[in-house]
Amino acid sequence: MKLASENFYYPFFSRLFQMLSAYVLIEVEPGLDKRVLEAVRKTEGVSEAYFIMGSYDIIAIIRNASKADLKSKVTKSIRQINGVRHTYTLPVISDSDSDKDSSA
Repeated sequence: MKLASENFYYPFFSRLFQMLSAYVLIEVEPGLDKRVLEAVRKTEGVSEAYFIMGSYDIIAIIRNASKADLKSKVTKSIRQINGVRHTYTLPVISDSDSDKDSSA
């Protein structure tokens, strides 16, 4: 039997403990790309990292992190790696597997 109060608190707690995934674009100082990629791949919470072409040099993927963990991994881990010039974080807001409302 569900309590009426469970329905009241559910939206609050589901947002509070929501797990996020994000893509982190990383611009690297010239000549340090291999070293930075190795360090990013060793960073706790980074599930994948690759060289890319364009304005950024590396893309890192962080999966299943809380907002606080995501912020910490980017600001206190990835940005502190010697040779990282700039980062741009792209949080995933939905994916086709879990997004039931496909009204596009």
